[in-house]
Amino acid sequence: MIPLKQNQSVQINANKSALLDGVRRIAPAWPLDQAIAVNPFWRMIDQPLPQLSAHLAWLSQAQCLMSKDYFRSRWQQQDVQEEQLLQAAREVAPDNPPGVEQLLAYLDEQSPNDHWHHFSQLLDKSRDLSHAMSWQDEIIHQISQFCASNAQQQDIKWQADSLYSTWLDNIAHDRGIAILMGAAGLPAILNALPEDADSLVTEALSEMTVPSEHMADYAHALLLNINGWASWTAWQDEQHAHSGLDLTWQLMAIRMAWELALWRYVKQRHASDFEALARQWTQQFKLMPRRIEQQLQAQKLGWIWQRALELNYQLQLANTLRPWVSEPMTPRPEMQAVFCIDVRSEPMRLALEQQDSRIQTLGFAGFFGLPIEIAPSSSDYRRAQLPGLLRPSLRLLQPVNAGKLSRIERISAWQHTTQSGAAAFGAVESAGLWYGVKLLKKTLFPGASKRAVEHLCDPQQWQLSKEGKVLSAADKAQLLAPVVKAMGFGGVFAKHILLVGHGSSSANNPHRATQDCGACGGQTGELNVRLLAQLLNDKTVRGELHKLEITIPEESLFIAALHNTTTENIELLDVNAASLTLVSHWLKGATDSRHRARAAALNVAEDQVGTELQKRSKDWSQTRPEWALANNASFIIAPRQRTQCRDLQGRSFLHDYHWREDKDFSLLELIMTAPMLVTQWINFQYYASVTDNLRYGSGNKVLHNVVGRHIGVFEGNGGDLRIGLPWQSLHNGEKLMHEPLRLSVYIAAPPSAILAIVRKHPMLKQLVDNQWLYIFALDECAEGLPRRLYQGRFE
Repeated sequence: MIPLKQNQSVQINANKSALLDGVRRIAPAWPLDQAIAVNPFWRMIDQPLPQLSAHLAWLSQAQCLMSKDYFRSRWQQQDVQEEQLLQAAREVAPDNPPGVEQLLAYLDEQSPNDHWHHFSQLLDKSRDLSHAMSWQDEIIHQISQFCASNAQQQDIKWQADSLYSTWLDNIAHDRGIAILMGAAGLPAILNALPEDADSLVTEALSEMTVPSEHMADYAHALLLNINGWASWTAWQDEQHAHSGLDLTWQLMAIRMAWELALWRYVKQRHASDFEALARQWTQQFKLMPRRIEQQLQAQKLGWIWQRALELNYQLQLANTLRPWVSEPMTPRPEMQAVFCIDVRSEPMRLALEQQDSRIQTLGFAGFFGLPIEIAPSSSDYRRAQLPGLLRPSLRLLQPVNAGKLSRIERISAWQHTTQSGAAAFGAVESAGLWYGVKLLKKTLFPGASKRAVEHLCDPQQWQLSKEGKVLSAADKAQLLAPVVKAMGFGGVFAKHILLVGHGSSSANNPHRATQDCGACGGQTGELNVRLLAQLLNDKTVRGELHKLEITIPEESLFIAALHNTTTENIELLDVNAASLTLVSHWLKGATDSRHRARAAALNVAEDQVGTELQKRSKDWSQTRPEWALANNASFIIAPRQRTQCRDLQGRSFLHDYHWREDKDFSLLELIMTAPMLVTQWINFQYYASVTDNLRYGSGNKVLHNVVGRHIGVFEGNGGDLRIGLPWQSLHNGEKLMHEPLRLSVYIAAPPSAILAIVRKHPMLKQLVDNQWLYIFALDECAEGLPRRLYQGRFE
């Protein structure tokens, strides 16, 4: 090998650094069995959203705005008022705000459709695509099938240095593509590609003359072309960051290799066409800044319409929240129920509270402050039960009978086995005919079956450890003290305290984890509430908590419960429900209330809703078992009195917070840097899945085929791996069930404290300043409107 000169080495390193900047713009996508909501633009929040929108429109035709037809229909339905439109215009274009006539005329204008073309796409312009396969489609199909096959063979343990070389070995022996595409000389060109990813990248950049100032955008464009698998490799890289895994870099090299191969193929085989194609290719780089600016200007009025719709919601919510009449709470409630902040908890909390003034509900992050992973002691199986943004610091070790799988492992194995139709038939065949009969019974007669629960064994048998050391009672108290304080009890503990996790129930649904608890890593919150209840009922642990100035009355009983968000039932766990007559009565009353509220949408009689929901949860053909977090729009961090007795329509995440009890605002900082970020991820997964389901949603779930048991889904039998939400989770067949709005965060705390936290954390400052979410301060006065944090100050 001829040694590189020093300046060549420096240039190569500079090129790789620029390319890596583009590679790192891809946000991770979790696998199906751990699916959590992700903002697909998360790694680009350092850019203003309108600027990024224009950039993505040029690089990949991605859409961050709804169509003009959508805005027109909302105007015609009077969902946008003239005054809101004008206010939005003053905000978005303060120097020269357009009038209503200009904004309406914009809806009839043709949007620019100019965009970046890869060399393969330029080549497709000269092909008869009505009779021949496009290079673009064939490349995506080939890479996607390779990735799916390799991921399954490697059991997801891809090696950092093998993805590109394995692909190269694979493609070198594939003669079918050359035959299909009518490219006889292609195999020899593919065989001549460099053997490692870095060398391939160096040759491609040099031959195709990619300008250094555009390398990051070029790398990003290549990965956006196969964004599903890029998101998957980004997750793998993140999970194995300590090992230096760089699968996304390798994937970019594979996509770039196809470009270089076609470049060389056309140059050798179609020299007469090559010069014109090469000129078009290089001209795009020169035009890139101008084209992005044109996209930005073309979308500017669209962002005014988007802002007007957000103003419409914010003004309605502000009117709902005022005036604030603080009703005195019962000195000691008969029952307290702590729910996850999930938007589906809000209507259930309202239904509970409306029955009796002795009921108090609270909102807290769904993993209940327990950063745990579950580990049956008989195997290497691990499952995290906390938000994807966090890493487990505690391990819950559960003993199981020798030679037998734990309940958790059996559930996980069954879910993996039955994620696809073919696999489900194989599972029934393996389990035997009698199991097939039981399966049909559960499917055809859902009322006869009961949801299986993940039992937590006796606390004397399980172990909770940190870094290999079993936690003592004092350690557990240190863990629990901030959790109990953050829940907002204010030192008042009821006789019965429900810790209510939540989960969904559906059949034949690869995306079921997206309907469970995002704060629990796409699992139900069941194990978290069971564990927390057992810990807080432990007399020894309570004694240690007393030393930390947290005194729980002896008669107070913590009860684990699970809210089934599909059926609206709340199940009490680990207790004899029959002995809790009043609690059970209240829970049934809340369920009945929710059933009545959902009757109209289901088009069934009120007394039939429970039966209908049970059927939906067990029906293998049901594409819309529930709407999960659809239509989420706000996050309210405030005492429950601020939102009590107000119908927030299941659109608000609710987290209890009392700023006067948070002397140094450390709890507020924790809420704003953890739960608030989770809600933003949820909000933007829904947002992007609606505005551009083709690129950031997973399409029609009827056509889904599961890849590798739990990696993701194809829509049909190929194409890119799909990420985001299926269309049936967003649309009921007649109308959208999710209105794409940026998250509005309302915080009942002094504006100075909120501002100090935002300024302390660059990530929060980027989210606010770059228009990814809104933050409002809720004043304690009765009539005042919330004040918005805008350009570094509250107004």
